[in-house]
Formats: sequence, structure tokens, C-alpha cells
Amino acid sequence: MREPSARTSAEQEPPARAFARAWAHNLHEVCFVPRRLSRTIPLLEDLSLQLAAALGGDRPDPAAGHRAGTAMVEAQLWSPAALRVSVELIHGRLRDDLGVGHPDAAARTGPLLGAFTEAFTEAVRAIALTETDDVRRHERAQAHRAVRRAEHERQHALLHDQISGLPNRHALLEHLGALLAAAPRPGRLGVCVLNLVQFAELTDALGMEQGDALLREVGLRIRDLTVAEGLYAAHLGGDEFVLVRPDTRGIDDVIKMFGLAREALAYPWRPATHPIQLDAKAGLLERRTAGASPGEVLRTAKMALTWAKGDPVTSYAVFEQRRHDADQRRHALSRDLPAALDRGEVHLAYQPIVRLGDRRVVAVEALARWDHPEHGTVGPAEFIPLAERIGLLNRMIDSQLRAAASHARSWQRPGRPVRLHLNLSTAQLSDPALPAIIGAALDATGLPPGLLTFEVTEQAVTDPQPGTATLAAVAALGAGFAVDDFGAGYSNFARLHEVSRAAVTTLKIDRSLLASPDVMLSTLVDLAHGLGLEAVAEGVETQEQATRVQTLDCDAAQGHFFGPPMPPEPLRGLFA
Repeated sequence: MREPSARTSAEQEPPARAFARAWAHNLHEVCFVPRRLSRTIPLLEDLSLQLAAALGGDRPDPAAGHRAGTAMVEAQLWSPAALRVSVELIHGRLRDDLGVGHPDAAARTGPLLGAFTEAFTEAVRAIALTETDDVRRHERAQAHRAVRRAEHERQHALLHDQISGLPNRHALLEHLGALLAAAPRPGRLGVCVLNLVQFAELTDALGMEQGDALLREVGLRIRDLTVAEGLYAAHLGGDEFVLVRPDTRGIDDVIKMFGLAREALAYPWRPATHPIQLDAKAGLLERRTAGASPGEVLRTAKMALTWAKGDPVTSYAVFEQRRHDADQRRHALSRDLPAALDRGEVHLAYQPIVRLGDRRVVAVEALARWDHPEHGTVGPAEFIPLAERIGLLNRMIDSQLRAAASHARSWQRPGRPVRLHLNLSTAQLSDPALPAIIGAALDATGLPPGLLTFEVTEQAVTDPQPGTATLAAVAALGAGFAVDDFGAGYSNFARLHEVSRAAVTTLKIDRSLLASPDVMLSTLVDLAHGLGLEAVAEGVETQEQATRVQTLDCDAAQGHFFGPPMPPEPLRGLFA
């Protein structure tokens, strides 16, 4: 029978034994091992299993690192090179080779290696201190030097990235803390957080080994830059690097620092036959050192990087407190909106639309308002995009339509129909589920669909898009559409003529055009009438404006002159 090949045996070897074999070979390459390889591997296999169990267990167990470090010295594997090789191999391969899948395994690796190197150095120190008096002086000195080197390598391993060789996040925060604490007077500080452009795509194309080689190359280039320019550099992990400059005089110094980094990355990297062009985006921060903390400095600079990454045009963004406050407000409103809908904080106010010929209220526009307990009244222009982002638009339009339709039905009088206007965003109009939501709400409230008008933007009805089918489906239910703020943007009149035949019933002339010459307003009114549409003037605030738009043949008007947005009960008296 044929014996199994060496490769087949290796492939069937347990992961811990394979890792221990690689560990033993690495030790044999860098230092003298006072035992046969066959005796070293079982020891290292046992240590590997203990370390893997500490990383993947229910609780972190740094004591396993302490036991492993002590066992290494007891096995006379106590040279500085043995420590270095062991730390690098455990950090770089143990989790993957032994299949440690615990989500906190990476975070546990640092403390585990810290205990390992600490026990290693303590055991070496113990050996040096228990040497008999006849140990030669130079051997004792060598032992002390080994301890110092081991402690130095331990500190280096804990404070430096294992791939790029640059200081890591912990070292960066320590450096920032020392920099802020040591400032003899209120000074300034500049921080540039770099993100390599398309690094994930490059890693996918090149493979992990070449991806690590790329990070080492970037580390070398940034290290050269720090030496030449007197900067401090760190590697946050992955594709993010940081540059720090003290004593800046303004944001221009930080922009210059980013420019130098891009220049350092600019010349092609040639890992193979095809050169790769490197580039980066950056978040920039320049501020006073007074009142700053290391965590805050890094957090705000990374926030600016997020802004830069979200902008397809610019290569960097500068941190601005006003923009940060706006982001915080959006985050808070997004967080609070679902509960606000449950508590009824989002409600409707109604503004009358008056027919100019007899000043009778012929329609009302339902306007959404959010009474936030902390931020006060929040308008729909702010919270509707947030509802779209977190998936609440359908829920919101359903509840608003049911409430508004119930009110509108109660306002109807024989021979005096009152139309209900409700705003729809472009995102809502593009949702194929909208017709079903509208149909169910009309069935539940009993409001005739012919009394329902949805207000949309010019772009929503004049630009060909997926929402066209939804618009037609809603129109098929019997509801109409009004083009809101007409004249404020650029309109595709041919497209407007096409959709007006099936869906659009009204053009609402934007309030900004009330200051325009009569010929412009008259032209828009004639356009509406030429298309068979009703012309409604928005933003009428005075008797003079009301008289003017009536003279120019507008059909109806809306504005504070005729009534502000109000709750449903006060509005009821207008229909008596």
C-alpha cells in the first residue's frame, strides 16, 4: 500500500500542531533552542491551545499569557529574539490559524500579549537574580541587558502597529495627552486623519499579503515625511493614518500638511508589473490646545474625515463646530422621531386656500409639525428627510392622511366641497406602495378621492423617473396633484403639459414671485390656464398682494392674510 504523502499528512495535522510547528521553526531560525524540535513542538502546541482558549472563552484570561511567558523561560527559550518572534506570531496568526471567532478576540490580544511579555521578563529577571555567585560578571550583565531589551520590545509591540511599524492609536492618544498637558501657554494644534482611497478594492484585487505590503509602504513614506517635516504620525489601523503638528498658526498649516502627505503618496507603488497610484482623503482639525482632550481631538478630526468621504468632489474637509452641531441635531431628531410618532408629537396644522372671486375657503393645506420637547417646533423640511432615511415615510403618510382626511370629511357642507391638500416628498412619490396606502386611508375615512390633492415639487412631476408610474396610479384613484412652489426652479414645460392631462390639476405660484413684475406673474397664470389648470398664489400677506393677484386673474390664494396654519377646531368655523 502507498504511504500517504508528506503534504497529505500536513493537511490532516491539527491546527494547533501546525501553528506550534511554525512557531518552533521560527524559534530555531533566530535563536539557540536547547532541545530537539520534536520536544519543542508539543510544548508550543500546549501553549497555543491555552492562548487560543483565553482569546475565545466566555471571559478574557490574561493569566494564560502569564503562564505561557513563564513556560517559555522555563524551557530555556528566553532570548530577546525568541520573545520578538513569539509576540509577532501570536499577534499575527494565532486567531486565524486556530479559528478563534470570538468578537472580542482582537481586543483581548493586546492584554494577553502584555501578560505574556511581562511574565517572560519577570522569569528572565528571576533567573538573573538567582544565578550563583560564580556566574561570570559579563553573563549577569548580558541577562540584565536581555531583560531591558525584552521590556523595550514589549513596549514597542504594545504601542506600535505590527504591519506599518508606526505608533498605534494608544500611542497617539498618549502623545496627544502629553502634547496638550505640556503646553506652557495656550497654543494651537493641527491634526490630519488620512484615509487611503479605494484601499478595500485594492486589497480585494491584490490579496491580503499585498494589502499588508501596501500598508508597510505607506508607513515608510509617512515615516520619512515625519522625519523631514517634524511631524508625529500614527496608524489607527486598516487604511487610516494620522499626522499631528503642534504650534500651528491656522488651518492653512494643516492643509499644507495634508498636501505634503498626498505628495508622499503620489508616486506609484510597484508591487508587480502594474504600478498602483495612491491617494488619500482627509479630515482636518485646527484648534486651541486649551480645554482639549486627546479623545475629543481625535474624534472631531475623524468626524471631518467622514464628511470628506461623503463628498465625491473634495479631497478634504475641515471640522466646523456649526456643522457638527447640525449633525448632532439630526442624530437626536432621528433617534426621537419613532417615539414622537407614537406619542402624537407630530401633528397637522391647516391653512386655508381662498377663492379670490368670493373669498370663500375652497381648500385647506395640511402642514405637518413636530413639537419636540427639547428642540421646540420642527418643520417638515427638516424631519421628512430624516423619516425617509430611517424608513418611516410610509407610516407617516398613512397616519397623516387618515387624520387629515377625517377632518376634511367633517368640514364638508352640501354644495360647498372643500378640497384637502397634503404634501408628498419625491421619495414618497417614488414608492410603489403609496397607491395602496392612499386607497386604504380613503376607504377607512370615507373621504371622496376627488377631494384629495397632493402637493409635489416641479421636479417630481416634470422629470421622467420611476415615480411617474406611482403618480399615474394615484391619479387613477381619483386624487389630483398640485405643483408646489411653481416658478422657483427650472420646469420642463413639455413634460408638465404631458402629466397635466392625467394628474396635475393646480399650479401653486411660489411666494418669491410676488415681488416680480406683473408680466411675469401674468405669464405664469396664463400658462396654468392654458394647460387647463387652476392658478393659486402662495404667500399672500397683505390686502395689496391679494388685490394684485386677483387682478392678474389668479383663481385662488393662500397666505397669512387669509389665515395662518391652525388646528382643526378653529378652522371649522370657516365652513359654517
